[in-house]
Amino acid sequence: MSFELKEPILIVGIGGVGSKLATSTQDTILTKSDCLLVSHDRRDLEKKTKSDSSSSANSNHDNNDDDDDDKLKTIHISTKSLINPSYQTIRGFALESADYIKEQISGYSTIILMANLAGKTGEGIAPVISSICKQQKKNLMSFAVMPFNYQKDKIFASGISLKRIRSESTCTVIVDNDAMLQNNPDLTTESCYTITNSAIKYIIKSLTSGNTIHPDTNVLTASKSGTDIETSLRDSLKMLHGCVDTTPNSTAIKSSVIHVVGGNNNIPIGMFDTISKMTQDVVGQSAAISIETLQHQQQNDNSTKTNTVAAASAAATTTDNKNIVMLSTIQENTTGNPTKFDQYDPLGVIPKENTLDFDTMDCSYDCKLDNTLQQLEQ
Repeated sequence: MSFELKEPILIVGIGGVGSKLATSTQDTILTKSDCLLVSHDRRDLEKKTKSDSSSSANSNHDNNDDDDDDKLKTIHISTKSLINPSYQTIRGFALESADYIKEQISGYSTIILMANLAGKTGEGIAPVISSICKQQKKNLMSFAVMPFNYQKDKIFASGISLKRIRSESTCTVIVDNDAMLQNNPDLTTESCYTITNSAIKYIIKSLTSGNTIHPDTNVLTASKSGTDIETSLRDSLKMLHGCVDTTPNSTAIKSSVIHVVGGNNNIPIGMFDTISKMTQDVVGQSAAISIETLQHQQQNDNSTKTNTVAAASAAATTTDNKNIVMLSTIQENTTGNPTKFDQYDPLGVIPKENTLDFDTMDCSYDCKLDNTLQQLEQ
C-alpha cells in the first residue's frame, strides 16, 4: 500500500517557513494545486501575497481572494492585542477559527501540510489543521521540520505536536535539521534549511513522476551538494543514525529507498551494488534503489528510473553534482523509542488509547473569566 495523490490538491503552509515551502512547491511542481497560508503573523502572509486584504478589528481571520492570484488564499489567526503569544495561545485562537478553516479545505481530496515545528506558529496551528483533516477524512500528507538541538525550549512542544500530526496524517515525513547540522557543523542555519527544503520539494516532485511512498511515518535524510556519491551516502546514513535506532538488533526501520540524483546518467552500475551493501550494513536490510537523473528546477526532464518500492526518497541537486538522500519508513509498532523524536515527549511512551485527554489539545485563550465570575456572583 502506498500514499496516493488525489486531485484536487491543496497545499497548506503554516507560519513563515511553511508558507515559503508551500508557495514554492505550488509555483514549481504542483502548478494545478491551490495554496492556503495560515499564520498569526501578518508578515508571513504579506510576503507571499500581492495585496493585503483589510479586515475588521474584531475579525479572527481574513481571506485574500485577489483576482490575479485566486489559487492563493490566506488565513490570519488574530491574537488580538497579544504581541508575543505562546503556541498554546495561538492554538486557542486557531481553534476559534476552526469552522472557517474547515470551509477552506472542504473541497479538496488531498491536503499537503507543511510546518516548521521549531516555531510556535507551526507548533500551535499544525495540529489544529491535521485534526480538521482527520475529521473530514482527508488524504493528508504532512511535512514536519524539527528543531535544532540547541533550541531546548522548542523540543518538548515540537514532540507533542509531532505526535498529534503523526496520529492524524495518512503519511508523515519528518525532516530533522539538527541531524543535518550535527553531520555538517560547518553549515549555517540557512544552509541547512536550503538543503532540507529542496529535498522536501523533490519528494513531492517524485510523487508526481510516478514514485511511491509508504503511508506511515518517514524520516528524510539528505546531504550537502558538491560531494562524491559515497560521501553523500555516508552523510545520509549518519543523519539517519542520528534520528533512528540503527543498532544491529534494531527493527526500527521498515524500509528505505535510495535516490541517486544528478545531472548526468554516467554512474557505474557497480556503484549501485556498493551503495546497497553499505546501506544494508546500517539499516539491516537490502535497500531498494531508485535511480533518477534530474535537472535542477526543470519541469520536463528525461529520467531513467529503476524502482523497487518500499518507501520513497528525495533529493535536490545542481546540474553538475550528484547527491544521495533517503526517506526511510519507521516501524510504528516497534517497542521503546524507535526515533529520537519519540523521546522529546517524556510521556510519549503512553499509547494514545491509554491517554484520557489525547483528543483535547492543550491550548490557552481568553475565556473572559472576569465576566463569568460577575455572572456567578449575581
